Amino acid sequence: MEAVDRSASLRAGRSSGLLVLASLLFAVMAVCAKEAAAHLPGAQVACMRFLLGAATVAVLAASGMIKLQAHYPWALLLRGTLGGGGVLLYFVAISHLPVGVATLLNNSSPLFVAMFSWLFLGEPLSWRTLFALVITSAGVVMVVFGNAQ
Repeated sequence: MEAVDRSASLRAGRSSGLLVLASLLFAVMAVCAKEAAAHLPGAQVACMRFLLGAATVAVLAASGMIKLQAHYPWALLLRGTLGGGGVLLYFVAISHLPVGVATLLNNSSPLFVAMFSWLFLGEPLSWRTLFALVITSAGVVMVVFGNAQ
């Protein structure tokens, strides 16, 4: 039993490290996108991101490092459409906002996830979570209005 717990702990530690690396890469991407948006339209910056992302996935799939298999193609198509729309809007907005504010607003999605999972999936929403959502929303509003020009 201890070997299983140790293995799960190692996987969790590795996964946490990967998420920290992903956050770092997203932060670098935001700064690069802001710089690119100073010279190109936001939609063109988003298109380049899509092309580079698709090329990266194609190389990884061709090398056998990842396996591509769609179990629910309609859900995948919906997720891609909604995610692509979100990325497009993010890159258009980042050309008009400070990069920190744009990234904060983009990363406020957990507020909506909590509310939508309660509304549409029937997941429980505790008073503690609701309180945290209100405090977090207030923080987002203060940052946005504090940076308004």
